[in-house]
Amino acid sequence: MKNKTQLDGMPVWFDGKSINEALFCEEFLQTHKIIFTNGAFFTPEGRVTDELPLRGEIFEELKCCAVSNIPRKISNIVELMKLAALDEAMAANACDAGKLNELFTQKQETEARLEQEMSRWEELSLALEES
Repeated sequence: MKNKTQLDGMPVWFDGKSINEALFCEEFLQTHKIIFTNGAFFTPEGRVTDELPLRGEIFEELKCCAVSNIPRKISNIVELMKLAALDEAMAANACDAGKLNELFTQKQETEARLEQEMSRWEELSLALEES
């Protein structure tokens, strides 16, 4: 049964007057494969280094309903999405000890490779200065 405040043909997150940001985030995250971890959004393609395309997608979905304060509304949604996407990512692996161990191992390996690369760059930099 439909919520009595939902208008026919309108998204569930719009009641005819205002946008329910939490419902918008829930619907957006159901239709987009995106998580938030380590201070950044990630999609199957990798780390999202520029939030502008994400904000553009949000705007495209909101523009049928948003009438005022659209940039602020989008900023609020992005911030709320960080919390919602983080919660989903944590919940997805919370009871999977094997997956958590795999992720921890990957993190350690990545940090070790980064440390090696930083040492290599330092050596190259010193060699360049000496020559």
